[in-house]
Amino acid sequence: MKREWIGLVLVLLGLMRAGWLVAHDPAVGYGNQSDMTRTGACIGLFPSGKDPNVATPEAPIGLYERGGQRSGQCYFSTEVAIDAAVIAIERLADKEGRAIHLQWIGYAKLALLGLTALVIAFALHRTPGAALLHGLVFFAVMTDPVATLWFNTLYTEFGAIWGLYAMIGAATVLAATERARYAIWAVLIMGIVALALSREQYAILAPALVLAAAFWLWERSAEMTVATFLLAIAACLTAYTVAPRPGVVTHMSRADAYLGVVLPASSRPQRALAILGLPERCEAMIGASWSLQRGENLQQTCPEVFQLSSFAFLRFLDEEREVLPRAVARVVPSMQALTPGYLGTLEGATQVRASELPWWAYSPLDAAARRMPGKVFLPLVMVSILAAPIAFLAAIAWVRPWRGEPRAGLLLALLLGASVAHGVLTTVFGGGLNEAARHFIPGALAMYVLLIAAIVGIPGAVARWMAEPKARAFEMAAAAALVPVVVLSCAAAFRWAQVQPLAIGALEFPAGREATLPVLRLHGWVLDPVGVESVQVEVGKLKRQVQPDEDSPDLRATYPGYPDRARARFTVELVAADLAAAGAPEELPLRITVRGVDGAVSEIDRRRLDFPK
Repeated sequence: MKREWIGLVLVLLGLMRAGWLVAHDPAVGYGNQSDMTRTGACIGLFPSGKDPNVATPEAPIGLYERGGQRSGQCYFSTEVAIDAAVIAIERLADKEGRAIHLQWIGYAKLALLGLTALVIAFALHRTPGAALLHGLVFFAVMTDPVATLWFNTLYTEFGAIWGLYAMIGAATVLAATERARYAIWAVLIMGIVALALSREQYAILAPALVLAAAFWLWERSAEMTVATFLLAIAACLTAYTVAPRPGVVTHMSRADAYLGVVLPASSRPQRALAILGLPERCEAMIGASWSLQRGENLQQTCPEVFQLSSFAFLRFLDEEREVLPRAVARVVPSMQALTPGYLGTLEGATQVRASELPWWAYSPLDAAARRMPGKVFLPLVMVSILAAPIAFLAAIAWVRPWRGEPRAGLLLALLLGASVAHGVLTTVFGGGLNEAARHFIPGALAMYVLLIAAIVGIPGAVARWMAEPKARAFEMAAAAALVPVVVLSCAAAFRWAQVQPLAIGALEFPAGREATLPVLRLHGWVLDPVGVESVQVEVGKLKRQVQPDEDSPDLRATYPGYPDRARARFTVELVAADLAAAGAPEELPLRITVRGVDGAVSEIDRRRLDFPK
């Protein structure tokens, strides 16, 4: 069988694989963690027989009802447009009925993805190598459960994943062939709109990718290149200025990014506050987040953080430049998981994680990500990001994207690498540690696509070099020079990161400032990319060192790359004598720090404890 036919067969098999999951009864998807409520608020779609304001993360609910009350919690996105179209079709078919099965929305998403894939497969049919690569990517990534579990939901992830696939696929096809170019331009336009409106942080990625592909697109049509770029700009501005978004989402993002990640990365917290223009009283909130306010009222203690822009972190480029790489290095290890371990996936069950579904929903990608050591994941992220500038420089070296033969591979590497870089930056500085792995999923999928492309493409490049060594001398010399540069860059980054305070964690009990007498129980968890040596708890004058040793199945699922994830929880009990030595019952400062195996010390909690009089 020729390679182009193998590619088409893989696309069809992928659609069958995705269709099996979407059509399964009971429904398979993700439970609602309040984000689905914001989508439903735009169109009046809410779980049947359930309080729409109560999250149900333990399991998905398959039956929804239309006609509910819309509210100011609406978060407009590509998902809203898809759901509204399904509701409109259902209303035409059944004017009296109000029930909506989430699987109907899943079928609509499957149809959109399938149509996009078949158009790309048709365009690549006379390009055997590209057709085979597309088939592999579609089957192994786009229809893997890490992507398709978002179909039977109201989450915004599908819009981002589908839009990114359509944009990168269409742009690469236009660079490789002129076959079905009108249909491919239509796919590109569709991908631009879907990606830009999928979620606020992806709005700027759409025009950025069109601009990155401009050299290649210009060769096909200068007019369409300009038109698509203007469309991307318009969609980006619409997402930022017109699309309704609840203010609480912005508040959460600012608190989690600046208080939870950026400010803790500074060695001079007071100076860091001044750089961001925050008052000194905000120092009490450094290290806190929207969900863990440590007994303080964020709206009263530091409301100014909500007024910071999405790009305020760039102020550190002029001063304290180490803050930005340190913030990135602290969050990236937490991005490794591909499926949220805190969301149930099977209707009618309780907290069935994606990795616990039956064989027909087995995800090789998720299994690989959960078993991958952090020391492998981090270089993979770095090399994926470096692919973008390397591909760009290679394109410039050839002056034009191609000279006599297509250089679509360079464009693919450029767009995928840029998507990974964008995913890292928007995760770190857009939401911080809160659901970092979920926010990085589109970037993670781009990274795994790049890995597959490298596995398929590198042997072919080596074969061409061996067949035409003189004609390919420049390529061979460039590759020989780049390999040590990439290796040395990764090694230098690792050496730097090993001495940085990169531990993460939380004190879960007590949730606020209220302490108890005669026994104070402190319970929390800690993780460090290089391993945890010890945890030090300071309460007033008292210091106590402990070792995390409690089983942590939830942390294993959420943070698979950390070496101590299996036993990351700790408990400290201070009896009356300990508390008296610490200074109770007066108000006491509490500070919890983590020492990593390499000696770096990170603070994970700081607050004041109030004892009953």
